[in-house]
Amino acid sequence: MILPTGNAVGGGISGNIDGHHPRHLMIHSDSYIPHSPIEITSNDDFVTQGWPGNGTEVNPYVIEGLDITNVSTCISISDTDVYFEIRECFISAPAQSSYFGISLTRVLHGTIKDCISNLHSNGIYLHESDLCSLTNNTVADNQFGFYLDSSSLCVLINNTANSSSHYGFYLRQSSFCVLTNNTATGNNEIGFWIYLSPSCNLTGCSAMDNEWHGFFVSYSTSCILMNNTAMRNSDFGFFLSYSSSCDLINNTAVNNYQHGFILYYSDSCTITQSSIIDNGWYGICLSESSSCMLTNNTLKNCGLVISGTSRSNWLHVISNTTVNDLPIGYIRSVWDTNIDGRQYSQVILTNCTGVTVENGIFKDVSIGIQLGFCIGCSLTNNTASYNIIGFSLLFSSGCTLMNNTSSENMYGIYLSSGCSGNLIFFNRFFLNIELNAYDNSGPNNWDNGIHGNFWDDFNGTGMYSIAGAAESFDRHPYIYGQPLPTNTTTTTLNDGFEVLLQSIVLGLSLLSIVAIVVVVVLKIRPRVANNIAE
Repeated sequence: MILPTGNAVGGGISGNIDGHHPRHLMIHSDSYIPHSPIEITSNDDFVTQGWPGNGTEVNPYVIEGLDITNVSTCISISDTDVYFEIRECFISAPAQSSYFGISLTRVLHGTIKDCISNLHSNGIYLHESDLCSLTNNTVADNQFGFYLDSSSLCVLINNTANSSSHYGFYLRQSSFCVLTNNTATGNNEIGFWIYLSPSCNLTGCSAMDNEWHGFFVSYSTSCILMNNTAMRNSDFGFFLSYSSSCDLINNTAVNNYQHGFILYYSDSCTITQSSIIDNGWYGICLSESSSCMLTNNTLKNCGLVISGTSRSNWLHVISNTTVNDLPIGYIRSVWDTNIDGRQYSQVILTNCTGVTVENGIFKDVSIGIQLGFCIGCSLTNNTASYNIIGFSLLFSSGCTLMNNTSSENMYGIYLSSGCSGNLIFFNRFFLNIELNAYDNSGPNNWDNGIHGNFWDDFNGTGMYSIAGAAESFDRHPYIYGQPLPTNTTTTTLNDGFEVLLQSIVLGLSLLSIVAIVVVVVLKIRPRVANNIAE
């Protein structure tokens, strides 16, 4: 700890040593020394104010052990290129301040370590300050915890930001920074925000209980996020926006309210060896992003969702990634194939033609089956429950959904943009929370001209209206659980598919009768001819 003995800004204990500049003597104590705010605007100020050290890497100037409680900026250092350390200082304000706790502007080689900075606009603020180090600091109840603006090649290790009004850690136009073992907890917006800051590296950091996102990387390419944890954040755990060629390795996203990971307009990114558990909406969402790679990830009770208005947004490399201990069935660019859905946790068909998915059971996987840019595919005898969406179609046409069950999802079935000519009939929709069905494009057919679907919210009168801009109708709906109409011969009340089977059997029977009649006529005709001749 430093005992001030010279006329530093804000006062202190005065005294000259050997007729030279006043010095701050290094002593050890168990308490902070009260001190007024400090302002240093040049290398020489370290000398004139009497701070110990000589500004070299091995003997930096030191400001240590001070308690500075003030509504103004407590420590301000600008326009220096010597080595210095601010350590073991307590920085606060009697009430919330609009000034900085500790501010470094246009400096090199600054170190701040083992400090506490509370109740200011920024706990620790760096502006145009490169090659600086922040270690073992704790900031709380500031508007921004750690704010680096245009400050590159900085290192942040073992710092904690709690209860900021905005962000715990905010890097803006600060490239090639390294953040290791930092923690952001209970901030009102974002835990870590990397903005316009390419080639940053975040390792071993934790973001918990933040009101928005845990980790937000935007307009920042070639960043690496490794061994980080995002837990109980109110929006997303890890959010990459317009940030391509980033690598996310061995991260954990648990109990985030919306998504564990979302990549938005972020191409050629990698998510690998990550644990993604119990996130509220989606485990991983690839939105408007192309050529991403997902490998060796484990998801529990949340799945993978792909969205995008371009075919390339659906073309990725996905392998060895499981949901609820079953592999994701990512089926890409396949034609005329039958898929047994029972082997997969969820199924995503992309750029497929004539593919059939049948007999799958999809539960707690975000979306049971997704079709993107598919033509003429079929979904038959599948069950989707406890998902955000049971069955989802986007830019897919001429597909058939028949004899499927969708229950207790947020949405039973959702047809988004670019879906037309799809046939949906003899499916069962019940107990879905928001809507049983939504059709936003069309035209699509919600019955086959004779039979529609089973709906638990159909009142038995008229047609069933499908929500969405397409203004579609099921013209021949059934009440879920009711007996089928009397003009059918089935005795099964809740499996409409049997009606179709019986129609087929009846048709085959009629064909058989016709064939028998033809054979009989052909056999009789010669006899009749012979009798006439005789």
